[in-house]
Amino acid sequence: MKRSSFMLISSIFLISCTNADLTSVNSPDSGGNRRSADVKSSFSQTPRTYDDDLHALALSVEGITGVAIGTEGQLIISTTNPDLSPRQIETVRDWVSNQVGQDIGRDASVHVRVTNFSFIELERAYKLLLRRLPRESQFTLGDIDEATGVVRLASATQSGADLMRDVAASLNLPEGMVEVSVEKPVQLLQTLRSAERPTFGGLQISISGDSEACTLGMNVYAADYSGNPDPGLGRFFLTASHCTTLFAQLDSSIFGQPIVYQHEVGVEVADAERMPVGSAYCQVSFVSWCIFADAAVVKYRDSVPSYFGVVATSNAYTGWDPITHQQPIPPAVTGWTSISNGITGAMQGMLVTKVGRTSGQTQGAITATCVDAVYDNAWTVLTLCSSKVGALARPGDSGAPVYVTAGTYPQAPWPVGILWGDGGDGYFYSPLNLVGLSLGGGWFW
Repeated sequence: MKRSSFMLISSIFLISCTNADLTSVNSPDSGGNRRSADVKSSFSQTPRTYDDDLHALALSVEGITGVAIGTEGQLIISTTNPDLSPRQIETVRDWVSNQVGQDIGRDASVHVRVTNFSFIELERAYKLLLRRLPRESQFTLGDIDEATGVVRLASATQSGADLMRDVAASLNLPEGMVEVSVEKPVQLLQTLRSAERPTFGGLQISISGDSEACTLGMNVYAADYSGNPDPGLGRFFLTASHCTTLFAQLDSSIFGQPIVYQHEVGVEVADAERMPVGSAYCQVSFVSWCIFADAAVVKYRDSVPSYFGVVATSNAYTGWDPITHQQPIPPAVTGWTSISNGITGAMQGMLVTKVGRTSGQTQGAITATCVDAVYDNAWTVLTLCSSKVGALARPGDSGAPVYVTAGTYPQAPWPVGILWGDGGDGYFYSPLNLVGLSLGGGWFW
């Protein structure tokens, strides 16, 4: 596996299970109350990211910078126009409902936050910067911050950050539009953990031993041409692509749960598609290639039982033992929850939960959307349009399921993505719509 330095989290010690009967969620409902990633082949459809949706809203509501959900459930509209009309506010409410999949913003109070730049202006500047930044800038992160109305860039070094500022100045961008910081790139790390049958999200998986463990994300089915699950094609699970032998390359990696030497469970059948530099969705020069999602699909052996749409509930991370560098009390299985209900959307400010094999169950708010992030000091790959969450994750949590926290909204929980990395002040996940797009084929969760 790869090693580098911003933390890719590959490696929930599951020490006990309850006697809850999960047979009712062991197979999908073909009546259509689940959500499928109906992508017949990679990029056969025009890729659509969260920022693409914001762009469409900005064309409808002049001056819009972004929209977020506040801690009290209020709708926060960032805009250069402080005098939004009732009709414009209604358009934003409709957008939020379409984005999330239910009427979250319909009756919420509205708070208008005035910004200096619109989303259209920020997007234009960000795309220009991405094309102009050289490899020497040591780019690690880039984002259009729709909450505060700035373009955020990060470099691994101070000299790289200075170069970023020079490039921004050479483009004559308005003062205050671009903020540059120093942040390390993502680090690929794996660690240790125990066997559970049937399997469900949050368990340890590995292509070798405990030292390269990751987390089983979600059990899924292949979708037929009408978008319904087809159990006849087998059973599958999602995890992070970097948890396979070759990152973003289909290599038929064999997985075990918890480790392959003792408990082989399946073989990799789909992996994220690489996009070369210069292609339509990789207009940069500081990396070798781009991906839309850090995700892979593993097909179960017929002999291994699994629960569809179910993830573990667990206690949270309890801290490292300074001598063994392991947790003194590993996270335990305290029960299960179903997260498959036909919704997959989320936006900034919403509370989400993840369950990972190392740090257990943690929750936090989505702090950024559509962040472009670099993995390693070799500046090989740029992962596009990830969401960032202000919550704990640790080595071994890569592949963990991320879902809207139960009880926060009427239909919660529902799945939103697959965790792939940690930036020190929060983790990153690939949204499910981009997971489906990047993997090709039709997947049903």
